[in-house]
Amino acid sequence: MLDSRKINIVKFLLQQDDFVTIDQIAQKVKVSKRTVRYDFKEIDNWLINNNFSKLLRIPRKGVIIDLSDDEKDHIIQKLNQSNYYTYMLSPKERREIVLFHILNEEGPTNLLELAEKTFVSKTTISNDLDEISSWLKGFNLNLVRRKGYGVYVDGPEENHREAIAILLKELAKTNNKNYNEESIDRYIFNLKEWFPRIDFDFIKNEIENAQDHLGIKFSYEGFANLLSHLALAIERIFLHKDIEMSKEQLHRLMAKEEFSIAKIIGENISEFFKIKVPLDEIGYITLHLTGAKLSKVNNQEEYLRKNTKLLVIIDQMIKRVEESLQIFISNSTSLKRDLYIHLMPTIHRLQFNKPLQNPLLNEIRTKYKDVFKACYEASRILEYEFNIKVNEHEVAYITMHFGAAIETQTSKVHKYTNVLLVCASGIGTSRLLRAKLLSYFKFFNIIDTVSYQDVGRYMDSSEVDLIISTIPLKETKKPVIVVTPLINQRDIEILSSYLMYKGNYNNIHYDKSTFVMDMIDVISKHCKIENLEGLQTDITSLLNNINKLYRPQNRLIFINNILSKDNIQMKVKCKTWEDAIYKSAAPLLEKGYIAPRYIENIFKKIEKYGPYMVIAPGIAMPHAGVKDGVYKTGVSIMTLDKPVKFNHTTNDPVHTVIFLAAKDNYAHIETLTHLLDILSVKENIEKIKLAKDPKTIFDLLKEKEGTQ
Repeated sequence: MLDSRKINIVKFLLQQDDFVTIDQIAQKVKVSKRTVRYDFKEIDNWLINNNFSKLLRIPRKGVIIDLSDDEKDHIIQKLNQSNYYTYMLSPKERREIVLFHILNEEGPTNLLELAEKTFVSKTTISNDLDEISSWLKGFNLNLVRRKGYGVYVDGPEENHREAIAILLKELAKTNNKNYNEESIDRYIFNLKEWFPRIDFDFIKNEIENAQDHLGIKFSYEGFANLLSHLALAIERIFLHKDIEMSKEQLHRLMAKEEFSIAKIIGENISEFFKIKVPLDEIGYITLHLTGAKLSKVNNQEEYLRKNTKLLVIIDQMIKRVEESLQIFISNSTSLKRDLYIHLMPTIHRLQFNKPLQNPLLNEIRTKYKDVFKACYEASRILEYEFNIKVNEHEVAYITMHFGAAIETQTSKVHKYTNVLLVCASGIGTSRLLRAKLLSYFKFFNIIDTVSYQDVGRYMDSSEVDLIISTIPLKETKKPVIVVTPLINQRDIEILSSYLMYKGNYNNIHYDKSTFVMDMIDVISKHCKIENLEGLQTDITSLLNNINKLYRPQNRLIFINNILSKDNIQMKVKCKTWEDAIYKSAAPLLEKGYIAPRYIENIFKKIEKYGPYMVIAPGIAMPHAGVKDGVYKTGVSIMTLDKPVKFNHTTNDPVHTVIFLAAKDNYAHIETLTHLLDILSVKENIEKIKLAKDPKTIFDLLKEKEGTQ
C-alpha cells in the first residue's frame, strides 16, 4: 500500500509529459532526495503488483512513468477507487483521524475500534495517544484512558469544539492537497466526510442570508469557520453536548446586532434538523458571527460610524508605527479603513478570548521583521483601550495590512522612464515591440509610438526621457537606443544598463527594505540562519554600498586611482603562463600594493578552478580575493612579446595580461566592471594588442572612462 506522499508522487509523475528530476520531486513533496529514492522502491513494487511497468529512470535525465494513456488512466482509477483509509496513513494523518473520533464520540472509544479504522495495531494506537494527550492539553482538555472502559476526552464543551474546529482544518488539508485554492464548495466536500448527516447547502444558505442582513461579506476564512462551527454545533446537539455560557457573556452577546440574526439561524436549524437549539447556543452562534473575518462591507460610511473610538485608536496605531519605522504612510486613509474592517471582528473575538491562528506567522515575522515589531508595539494601544490580549498571531494579521500599505507606497515612488517608440512604419511592429518592452521593464511609460517622419515633433518635448527605435536616427536631442523589433538579450542588457546609469536605481535605499527581507526569505529556504538580525544588517550594508557604485557622482576615478603609466609593461618575454603572472604582478609587488602571498593565492585558485582568469580570447586577468594579501587597490597591464598558452580550451593563447588587486569588494566590482566594459569591444582588444607604448593603452582607457 502507498501512503499519501507516495500517492502524491505518482499523481505528480502522471501529470508530466517528460522526465522529472529528483530535485523537482523532492521540492514538490517537501522531503529529501534520499527519501524520494526510497519512495521510488515502494512505488515500483506497487506498480509491479498492479501489473504495470516500473518507473523509467535515466541518469542525468530523471524519472518518468512511461506508459500509455490507457494505462495511466487505470493507475488513476486504482488510486481513486480507495477511500480515505485504504492507503497507509502517515503517522500525522492517523493521529488526526484517531483524535477526531475520540473528540466527536458521545461516549468512550476502545483502542481496537480505532486500530481497525486506521489499519494499524492497538500498540501503535496506544503510542499515538501519548502525543494526542499532549496536543489536547493545549486546549485545557484531558485524555482519560481507563482499562476495560475505553478512552475519552474530559473538559468543557467549548474547549471540545475549539479543538475539533482546529482539527477539521488540518483534516481538510490532509484530504485535499489543493486546499489553498480556497474554494468553499471544496471545503464543504471535505466537511461532509466528517459530518455525513449534516446538510451543508442549508448551512451555506443561512450564512449567505446573514451576510445580506448585516450588509457585509465574510472572507474565505470567516465563511469556512462559520461552516465548521455551525455544523459542529448541530452535530454536538445531536449528541446532547450542549454549550454553556455565563449569564454575563450571554447578556453582552444579546445586546449585539448579530444576536437577532443568530436567533433566526437557530430557529431555522431547529425546524430543519428537528432539534432544539438552546439560548446559550444562539449566543455561541452570535459570538462566531461577530468575530468572523470580513472581506468587505456594503456601506462603508455607516459601518465606520459603529465604533468611533476604534477610529481614534487606529490613528494612534498608525502614528506609533510611523514613529517606530521613521516613515510617513501617505495612503493612511485606505489603511485606516482596511484596519477598521479587520479590527472590528477581531476585538469582538478577543473580548471573548477567541484568538485566531495565523498560518503565515513565521513567514511574516521573518519577512517583515521591523514592521512586525512596530505593529506589536502599536497593538499595546488596542490592549489597553479595549482590555484585550493581542497575541503574535493577531499581530501578524495587523502587520499584513501595514506591510501592504508600505509596499504599495514604496512601489509608487519609483521613477518612471517616459519612452517614445519609433518604428519603420509607426504601426506594424510597434504593438509587438510595445508589449515586449512592457513585459520586461515595468517602469517604462510609453507615451507614444511614431514613425521615423514624426520623431521631430517630440525633440523639444520635456515628456520624453528616452527614444527606443528599430531604425537608426540622426541628430536627435534625446538619448536613443536602437533595438530589434522582437527584443533580444543584447537589447535587454543595453536598456538595463541605461536604467541603471541614468537614475532609475540611483536613489534606492535598502534600510528596512522588504527587498532585503525577500532575500533573507530565499536564503532561509536553503540554509539555517544563525543570526537573522546580523544577516539583515550585512545585506543592507552590502546593497547600499553597491548602490553607491552606480551613482555617477560617487564612482571611482579608474585611471587616476588604480592605474598609472609605469604599471603598463610592453612586449614582455614570457616562457610560461606562470612566468606571465609573476611578471605582470611585479609593478604592484614593488610598490607595496600586494604581498607575495597574493600571487601564491592566485596559483592556488588556478590549481583548484583551472584557468578561470582567461576571460576573453587573448586576455588573462589574474586576481584573487580581497583578503588574500592586498594593501592597496591597483591594476597592472602587460602585453607579451609572443603569446603563451594558459591551457584554456577556447581563449588561448594569451597576448595581454591584466593583473588586478582590489582591497575591498566594492573596488573589486567597480574595477572589474570598468575593465569588462572596455574589453567587451573587439576594437579595444585589438588596439591594446597592437599598442607600441604604455601611453597608447593609458590614453585608450582614459578615453573610454570619459565616455561612461
